[in-house]
Amino acid sequence: MALHVRVSGTYRDSALWARISGTWHCINMHVRVSGTWRQITNCFTAVLSSPTLSAACSNFTGAACTANSSPTVVTVTASGGSGSYTYSWAHLSGTSMSFSAGSTATTAMSRSSPTADPANVVVGVARVTVTDTVTSQVRTADVTFTTSHLFIPP
Repeated sequence: MALHVRVSGTYRDSALWARISGTWHCINMHVRVSGTWRQITNCFTAVLSSPTLSAACSNFTGAACTANSSPTVVTVTASGGSGSYTYSWAHLSGTSMSFSAGSTATTAMSRSSPTADPANVVVGVARVTVTDTVTSQVRTADVTFTTSHLFIPP
């Protein structure tokens, strides 16, 4: 059983929140059914290690170069729920990017773009979707990826 809240005519899974000493905390709620305690709310969350990621590249030829965030990566941490999750990284808006791992909690990003002087700065947003494989609940988080592609004249 889950707690559902109606938002703009659509029922959505919800959790209970309580403000304790100025900080909001998710509260799991249980009911006793036929002598067995059952959880009816779920504090399933997905939190990014960083909401922004950047990379740079340069060359002397004026050709496109690939800016790669590696070794810097972004990680989503899922908590609550069943503990069994799937992950999917995808381009959401702006200029597209590539992912080193599209179906894991951690990925590096890269983008190839023409170089310029001053630098060609490109921005795009990626979204990670985390799905609880037992409850089918879904959470998303977005990360902004900025790259700078610089032509350095010989």
